[in-house]
Amino acid sequence: MSKSLISLWMNLFNEVIILKKFLFLILFILLMISCDLFNETKTKEPVYDAEIAWTLNTKMYSYLPSTDMVRYDNYLYLIDGNQYYEDPFFILKKIDIESGKLIWQTEPINSIVTCNVVKCGTKLYLSGKNDNYLYCFDNETGGLSASVTFSAFDEINTKISPERNIVSYLNRYLFWSNNKNIDGKIIKLDTEKIDFTKKPDELQIVEVEFFANTGDDNDYIFSAILLEEDSVFFITKGDRENNTLNKVGSIKCQDGKLNWFYKISNSYAKGGGFNLYYVDDKLYAFIGASVCFEAKTGKVIYEFVQNFEDILKGEISISKLWQTSGVSYSNGRFYCTTEASDGTAAYLGIDKKYVKNIQCIDAKNGELIWGDLPKKSSSLDGRPIVINGKVFVTTYLQGLRVYDEKTGKLIGVDEKLITPDGKNESYKDLLIIMQWDLNNNSGILTAIRVN
Repeated sequence: MSKSLISLWMNLFNEVIILKKFLFLILFILLMISCDLFNETKTKEPVYDAEIAWTLNTKMYSYLPSTDMVRYDNYLYLIDGNQYYEDPFFILKKIDIESGKLIWQTEPINSIVTCNVVKCGTKLYLSGKNDNYLYCFDNETGGLSASVTFSAFDEINTKISPERNIVSYLNRYLFWSNNKNIDGKIIKLDTEKIDFTKKPDELQIVEVEFFANTGDDNDYIFSAILLEEDSVFFITKGDRENNTLNKVGSIKCQDGKLNWFYKISNSYAKGGGFNLYYVDDKLYAFIGASVCFEAKTGKVIYEFVQNFEDILKGEISISKLWQTSGVSYSNGRFYCTTEASDGTAAYLGIDKKYVKNIQCIDAKNGELIWGDLPKKSSSLDGRPIVINGKVFVTTYLQGLRVYDEKTGKLIGVDEKLITPDGKNESYKDLLIIMQWDLNNNSGILTAIRVN
């Protein structure tokens, strides 16, 4: 047999081998795909078909404002507009929450808003970040009632203007925390100093009070404050260089005197997302730990602190170890979302079973009752809402998840509801969320009726 013929046979043989390997690879891939499809079918989550009560289109572009929707009685107040592109503007809207009817909307104002609207007496107050003005609107008409600033000097206004939520006291006073000036950590404004006989667009300078007695350290207040009864509750930012000591305290509304002050040591979370909650004369803090106080005295009822060592020993990470994003309360339980995601465990080199970004926490001891980490979930940033025994959690572009309040069993997921973030509210049997209109790249305020 000639060498050329042998070479030809060898080439054909090699080609057959290669073809067999190729066919085997194709069959292997098809087998894996079929297995994945089988597994997907086998593990497919139950469907929840939400009943839409009403919708309202908004002017929000690409991203929603950082503010929440706020409810007073049966009215919803929404900050609409463009807050992220050049030439930002906001529009405040008042909506009948039961019907979805627009009661009024303000004229557009060219500024960014970072704090929620607050009702004080017959007026509504919002702070503009760009201009450091405090805008006052009439609650009945939506008309601008006054424009306020706090000093003749821009550098002072920049330091003391509200950037986080404003709270109202006795339908007269406004309080907000200050994270730029440690000499005045909490600021108090008497709204009776505002002259409502002046033209609304005529800028007024109204002096404020500074409360600085917030404990034995020089740290500024990192979180929004909470006002209950006659006291303002606060959290200072903690010491990043030394075990992150978070501080919780309370001052009197009238004179700013310190009621009590408490340090939490050895907590992990470092800034941002702090939550305070007041229930039945108790103050709950979610700040790298779950801590419960007697609100009037500051006496610690329990202190539940976790660190990575606890997780490595087999504990599930609770609450603020991953930054608590939203908290709500129902029937002796707190329902929380966190900034943990599907990739958190791999990033930190721990088992995924220790990470839950949807959590139900026992208010009596701060311990986990049940939790979930949705497959391929991103960080969550909204509070769960409990209505008629069901827990509703909005996820980023992955639909609305619904759980049984007591057991944590997943009732279903409505993937048709594309939600850009977790801003929400509730009233009676209505859940209010924001959908995302992908065609028009804008938000749709949506009310869901819960049976």
